[in-house]
Amino acid sequence: MMNSKYDFSAKKVLDRLFDLLNEELIEKLIDEPIDLAVYTFQLKIATPITHSEFKRVIPAFVHHLYKKGLRLPQLLSGHKAFAEAAYLLESYYLNEEATGYDGALLDAVGTNMEGFELVLSRLSESIKSAEREKYLKWVFIDNFFSLNWEFRKRIVSFYLKQNEALLPAEIRDLDPARLVDCFHELFISHVLAESMIGQVLSADRHQNNS
Repeated sequence: MMNSKYDFSAKKVLDRLFDLLNEELIEKLIDEPIDLAVYTFQLKIATPITHSEFKRVIPAFVHHLYKKGLRLPQLLSGHKAFAEAAYLLESYYLNEEATGYDGALLDAVGTNMEGFELVLSRLSESIKSAEREKYLKWVFIDNFFSLNWEFRKRIVSFYLKQNEALLPAEIRDLDPARLVDCFHELFISHVLAESMIGQVLSADRHQNNS
């Protein structure tokens, strides 16, 4: 039973956060439009891949994805698109031998597209990761951090009571005031854990039915 109107309001905020962080919704808002933009990217590419061809294609690829695949489309100049591609590769690209822009270059140059296709695929995944991070920040700024501190503390307190059976004692027994500033990290971890459990259960049901 709700103790007050504040508990009801706190529950509404938590319910909205759960709804906005639903994995299916995020895939629909972020992943699927980027995947479609990748599919529609058309550019004649000369092989084997050279350094100059690499520098020509990756900004064109990023320009296309930012124009066609983002929730808030961006029109990038050639220079800006290259800078963005280099930043994304430097921040997210990883293989067994090298990382970052140089690692991507190593994987692509001298190949007949197979290595370059890997680079473009990972570049599109890095854009998804970056857009997901932006989306998560927006969700919490708009629905949690924009609220006054006392109400945020009430939300944290309600969350701890609502989930006391699931939370470890070292978190459950903390003063809610100490969790206000890092609540978004705790909440995201909770949502991710629920999503993973749901995926495991779904896989088990599929296996049992096959």
